[in-house]
Amino acid sequence: MGRPSVRLAGVRVRRETPTAIGGFEAIADQLADHYRLGELTHRLRMRKMLSRHSVTTDVLEVDPKSLFEREVRWLRTIRLIQQFFRFPSAHQN
Repeated sequence: MGRPSVRLAGVRVRRETPTAIGGFEAIADQLADHYRLGELTHRLRMRKMLSRHSVTTDVLEVDPKSLFEREVRWLRTIRLIQQFFRFPSAHQN
């Protein structure tokens, strides 16, 4: 995957991170707020790491078709955000 992002159900940040990205106001009105948080921290070259702890999520879709449709909507949202804001790839400086 060429773009850095935060795609987990739970995101933990350092105390200084919200201030560095412009406060939670910078992501408050974002549909994919955790994805946007990943983009903003990447732009500031902040270190990201995986947690040793696992976060679980309930999938409430009742069948594979519903799950697929939800995932497609989510991926379309991410693609729209990337196109609108033209976020740089992780491989670009």
